[in-house]
Amino acid sequence: MVELKRSIKDFIKDVKSFRKEYEEHGPMVENIKPKDAIERLRRFDDEYSVKQNFYIINKKGEDLFGLQNQKYPELEKTEKELKNLKKLYGLYADVIENISKWKEKAWSDFGVEQLNEMTESV
Repeated sequence: MVELKRSIKDFIKDVKSFRKEYEEHGPMVENIKPKDAIERLRRFDDEYSVKQNFYIINKKGEDLFGLQNQKYPELEKTEKELKNLKKLYGLYADVIENISKWKEKAWSDFGVEQLNEMTESV
């Protein structure tokens, strides 16, 4: 149980450090290109997944030994932001992909049906 408490204490510090790194170098930093933001989003989402797994392991240990479950507001806030950013940049990537496809074709090659499909895809 002593090892679990030490692990939890270390994890609290690790989460705060992760959040600070996320705020300073993450996908929401001002004046970065969308491609850079997408890459940062992937990196921090991967790192978040590791933190989330560690959180689950610690929570199970807390439950096993009847300890109070720790709260990690920084982790929760990061999770919400990552979810929203994945939606946003997913939409961005879809728009860029569709624009690239449309640039490859002459507008005279499109029929009404294809134009309707293009509209629905956006």
